[in-house]
Amino acid sequence: MSTKLGECHTTPLLRSFLTPLNVTDNLSGSKAYDGTNACGSITCGYTIDNASLIGGKQLLGNGIVSLGSKNAGAVTGSFSGLYSDQQGYLINTIYNGQANIDKADLTVTATQASKIYDGTTAAAGTGSVGAIAGAAPGESVKNAGLQQYLDKSAGSGKTVRAGGVTIQDSGSADVTSNYNIRYVDNITSSIDLILMEGVVPNPAKQIALQLNNGFKVSEMFYEKPAANANAINPGLLVPAALQKSIILQIKQTTKSSDDDPPQDTGPDAEQSKDSE
Repeated sequence: MSTKLGECHTTPLLRSFLTPLNVTDNLSGSKAYDGTNACGSITCGYTIDNASLIGGKQLLGNGIVSLGSKNAGAVTGSFSGLYSDQQGYLINTIYNGQANIDKADLTVTATQASKIYDGTTAAAGTGSVGAIAGAAPGESVKNAGLQQYLDKSAGSGKTVRAGGVTIQDSGSADVTSNYNIRYVDNITSSIDLILMEGVVPNPAKQIALQLNNGFKVSEMFYEKPAANANAINPGLLVPAALQKSIILQIKQTTKSSDDDPPQDTGPDAEQSKDSE
């Protein structure tokens, strides 16, 4: 003996006492992703096969048409709400038509960064995430991502780009695939030259040169002219105790084109000789 549940509104019904009734779920159009399965701008509706209605039999409730999925892409309908009693109808839903959920646009703008040259493209901070289309039902940033310079060289007006942003729903499921993420660069960032105590970069051989190019320390720096003494930002100066360490690291990571290792002719060269 076959039974059917009546939309959780009644106890199980015996199919043999029910009259078949077709209800057609109609769907067409499209909408932008909003994190819900509500129809929104999609045309949703349903029709009942009136020819199958019989006087005295009860069709209860109110039909509700929604979307079968909240995710971007092709989507079919979902129907609920109508039910009957034991002397009523065996409701059969026919799904007609198909709609589309378009990905939502999301803008992530890189934030301004600055640092002292370190030979890498790493940049501090994360991008600024714009309005999230699914925020109302609880979507939020899952991973803020990271930022990086497009090149490692020192200078101003440097470009920084954000990336790696992901979005999650209220259940912590990753829904990033529902968004077209557009990353907007920051073009006002900077990488400052390393300034050592008593010396400034030689314009002909800036410290921003790749460290795998062989060169002598003396080609990178010269003594700071008295006229420029007030032009150097004290906050960027490297203490004398650290200067030797930096020069040593540079020498160890460079490849000299000469058979002999490059000679240290920097401003502390004479002092180093005296200490030997």
